[in-house]
Amino acid sequence: MAGAPARSYFDRICADNGIKHILTAPYSPTTNGKVERFHKTLRAEFFGPNDYRFATIAEAQAALDAWVSYYNHQRPHQAIGMVAPIERFQLAASRPEPTLVADNYEPTSRALAPRPPGVHRWVDRRGKISLARHDYHVGASFAGEPVEVVCRGGLVDIFHAGVLVATHAERRPPQQRTTTAPRAVARARRPAGGPSVTRIADGNGSVSFAGTMYRAGRAYARLPVQVALVAGSVQLSVDDRVVRVHAARHDPAKEHGAFAMPKGKPRKLKPSLAG
Repeated sequence: MAGAPARSYFDRICADNGIKHILTAPYSPTTNGKVERFHKTLRAEFFGPNDYRFATIAEAQAALDAWVSYYNHQRPHQAIGMVAPIERFQLAASRPEPTLVADNYEPTSRALAPRPPGVHRWVDRRGKISLARHDYHVGASFAGEPVEVVCRGGLVDIFHAGVLVATHAERRPPQQRTTTAPRAVARARRPAGGPSVTRIADGNGSVSFAGTMYRAGRAYARLPVQVALVAGSVQLSVDDRVVRVHAARHDPAKEHGAFAMPKGKPRKLKPSLAG
């Protein structure tokens, strides 16, 4: 009777480190975009000028080896800030070399190096943030959520609630990079899409939504405030500008009643005294 199929060396390393190995479906180039993008560059920059013609296999291999060396060491890449890929590897030069995992490998815990402080950003409705005039993708599921952005070693790490959710190559040119993140600049932004209602802020600048108070700020006391649900957040805006975003604290079961009264409960008027 045949036993269970043996796992490859690569799959054993993934399993020991809690990594799920996901394979792309056959004939699905859209799920393997980085490789397909490399093939496009290869056809345009290597095969194109040579018109696909080489006298021998050895000549073709030598030409390809030279082009790959140029591609990795000299050719600027737009996705990593117009530098060559070799610079991405040089970032890790000071890190310890990874060791191969033996058959008797046992995972060991190690303390993570403390990360430097970052700057805070709000994820827009496209699932992106803006940092030093460059956009970085976080994910549509984080739309309306606050994140912390840390720049270090040529990389941009994005944290949500203290958890790393995205990492990108920093797009600032090398001469503009410092050991700290770009300066945090508070800018007004338009509210993200989502169901919304209007509430009048009380004297303290807070509004009631689904039985829970959310603060907009004393500057907005007695003013109409638009309340919108974006992902897991309650977004408050005034005059089509976001003024505050809170993590949702209300009972979701009460949302239907809140949206059924877009302008809140009718206010009771005191009867006028007869003269």
